Amino acid sequence: MGSAILCLGYSDLCWSARRIALATVAQQGGIFMKAIFLAVVMAAALPSIGAWGQDNRNVTVVNGTGYGIKFLGFNNPGDNDWSDNELGNVLANGRSIYVKFNNADKGCIWNLRISWADPGYPDVVWSDVDLCEHDKLTLKWDRNTNETSFIAE
Repeated sequence: MGSAILCLGYSDLCWSARRIALATVAQQGGIFMKAIFLAVVMAAALPSIGAWGQDNRNVTVVNGTGYGIKFLGFNNPGDNDWSDNELGNVLANGRSIYVKFNNADKGCIWNLRISWADPGYPDVVWSDVDLCEHDKLTLKWDRNTNETSFIAE
């Protein structure tokens, strides 16, 4: 890698050889600096790569139905136990709740169920909702069709 330049005197040929040698060292140093920069960038990205590989199910649910909701539950497909209510109080129209899943919960596909605060109306269940693809669900009720739906964002 290294090269020696032996110059006796200050001839133009000697100065040109020194400039070429210095430019070569600078170019090699530039490549070295780029390699160090790339290594630092990759090392900084490693923690986010691990998070990217995890299934992020946490979701914000917005009540845009026009009515209060007293129960909000999530279950794995095939699980019919709806005992866990994510709400502490009635979720009023226009309000939202952030649902954070624990590490024991696995998978992206979940069923979602709501129960209305007003008695006499049937619960609504959505099956196979991909929570890894969406981090916000806005619940809607259409008075004309009498259907409850959600907008996934």
